[in-house]
Amino acid sequence: MHINGAQNATIAPGQTVDFNIWVNNTGNTNETITVNLQAWQGLAAYVYTDHAISGNGTSQLVYTLPYQGNSTVLVKAIALSDAPPTTRTLPVFATSDQSFQMQLNLTVSISG
Repeated sequence: MHINGAQNATIAPGQTVDFNIWVNNTGNTNETITVNLQAWQGLAAYVYTDHAISGNGTSQLVYTLPYQGNSTVLVKAIALSDAPPTTRTLPVFATSDQSFQMQLNLTVSISG
């Protein structure tokens, strides 16, 4: 799992930033992947697979990644309109039913 593009961004209250995360199954079986986000007060964060941004987002995404398959996970971070200026880490945790575990840290700065 790795980031495609920037790993940090600065946004103003009310703005959105997208982060693309590449997930590759190099194993020899299908895997159930779970991606979790931990946003903070003043920031909403949602995760989607393969840019399928229809309907409601979620802070936890569970999906099947086929043997030798890959996918792009989109993390959408939204600074709420009343968010105070800050710079913080948005951790992205990924696990699989085959014992894979990883954490990526995205940095989001909210300008004042």
